[in-house]
Amino acid sequence: MASISVISAGQFVDGAVSAQEDLLVEGRIGGSIGSTHKVIVAADGYLEASVQAREVVVEGTIVGDLTVSEDVTVTATGQVQGEIRAKRLSLEAGGRIC
Repeated sequence: MASISVISAGQFVDGAVSAQEDLLVEGRIGGSIGSTHKVIVAADGYLEASVQAREVVVEGTIVGDLTVSEDVTVTATGQVQGEIRAKRLSLEAGGRIC
């Protein structure tokens, strides 16, 4: 089973976050995120941050630029406000990119 780091609901991280495993964000992050794996922003998660990762799944909100080596998926509840650089982009009905 793959390990995962969690920023839980109610937590706020301000600064640079670096992860060598999958990262699930249910709370808030301001600053930047760097991950060699997947970053998942849960429906109530909020990032005001630049993100560099292998894969990103957006169910909540990201305000910032994404640089992703593989896939970005913006789900029906997801919203991205920023520039997206990725190999593949998937936008579900209802998802928003501004």
